[in-house]
Amino acid sequence: MGERVLVIEDDRAAREEIVRLLVERGHEAEGMGDGDAALAAARSGHHSVVVANLDPPGSDHLALLVSLRALEPDAGILVVTELARAQTRFAGEALRLGALELLAGPVGPDEIVRRVESLARIRELTRENARLRQQIVGRTDLQAIVGSSPAMKIVREWIERAAAAASNVLVTGESGTGKELVARAIHAAGPLRDRPFLAVNVAAIALQRAGQGGGAVQADLFELRLFGHEKGAFSGAIRSDGALGAAAGGILFLDEVAELPLQAQAKLLGAIEEKQFFPSGSDRPVPAAVRVIAATSRDIETMVERGTFRDDLYYRLNVVRIRVPPLRERPADIPALAADLLRLHAGDMGRRAPSIEPEALQLLMAHEWKGNVRELSNVLERALLLCPDDRIAVEALPRDVATRTTAPPTPLRAAVADFERRHIAWVLDLAGGNRERAARLLGLSPATLYRRLDRLGLSRGRALNGHP
Repeated sequence: MGERVLVIEDDRAAREEIVRLLVERGHEAEGMGDGDAALAAARSGHHSVVVANLDPPGSDHLALLVSLRALEPDAGILVVTELARAQTRFAGEALRLGALELLAGPVGPDEIVRRVESLARIRELTRENARLRQQIVGRTDLQAIVGSSPAMKIVREWIERAAAAASNVLVTGESGTGKELVARAIHAAGPLRDRPFLAVNVAAIALQRAGQGGGAVQADLFELRLFGHEKGAFSGAIRSDGALGAAAGGILFLDEVAELPLQAQAKLLGAIEEKQFFPSGSDRPVPAAVRVIAATSRDIETMVERGTFRDDLYYRLNVVRIRVPPLRERPADIPALAADLLRLHAGDMGRRAPSIEPEALQLLMAHEWKGNVRELSNVLERALLLCPDDRIAVEALPRDVATRTTAPPTPLRAAVADFERRHIAWVLDLAGGNRERAARLLGLSPATLYRRLDRLGLSRGRALNGHP
């Protein structure tokens, strides 16, 4: 089946020849002669591959690349440029800003078509892997939330409540616990399931911003990605919708929202409160008709206390709170998780999923899993590569997993105190921080609760981050 291809080439003859060759080979191709026309075409429909002739290399073309990647997040972008060896900085910037492949010219139309079809094959493999993931653990409904432990039952209950509401949601939990999966389950189970779901990794923008170069990327990447910009907003800028505009009518998922700088926090708060925002370089407001689901692995309450995260934005986001427990708190879920992950990785490798020998499974359940589900997934993928038959034995596990810990068990008094601390913190969260109501739920007097809060080292003003 052919692919939808967008060709950006200012040379009319070259553009028409590339389009003609692509159409002859069964693809649906359209050619545009400048950046504005190309962005208009990108807004009108999804393309599998974008061919962009970015000559001469410069900041205006980097701006075009940023805008294309925002509008075509799933496309394979092939950049063609007559790049001199001394211009390696442009190449690095182009690849970092979204190009999947860079082809140094001069290059003929036949070679460009060959590279387009190579990217199309990569895209087809990606789609097939995504289909397998969707069937196994990539489901976006409640079936994707694997585990029958009490902690995960609570997570599912809160997902159902959040899906039925229109409130903003804050998902907390350690890295690798599956916070985006929770957000997608809320989307799939709610009335906005047929509307856009746009995920923005704020931490990735922070890393990209730290290493950005000149030209188009001099502008604040947070503002570019979240709020978009008008043509001429900065040197070489071409109009681009931000994430708030692209997610209109649906859900905007802000992963690692605590990484937002204070200036961007203020603008996001304004967009949520006023239900509109101003793209960079524009004096006309754009409606912000989105539901926000935010996630963080940071202790955001401490950040609020220290002034590094705005308290007013925190309260706007923390209407519904869902804490995803770390894997070490729910070892009973590991057998089901491991089975799903093995089916996923085995499907990617074109083989049947093996079973896990009982001793190996016991070691998996006893491991601390500091990297949570993501670490478990990596360990099982490695084990599949080392396991030629249909059973995973202890020998296929990494040494740190296959070696049982020799640390002494926690003393009973400390274990009881830890449980009491977590349980009281959870009830305080359920009570919305109201200590009198929490005392009633716990069957304690307010004075007794205050004494226990002091003894356990819990702040009277707030609960811990989620439930046990």
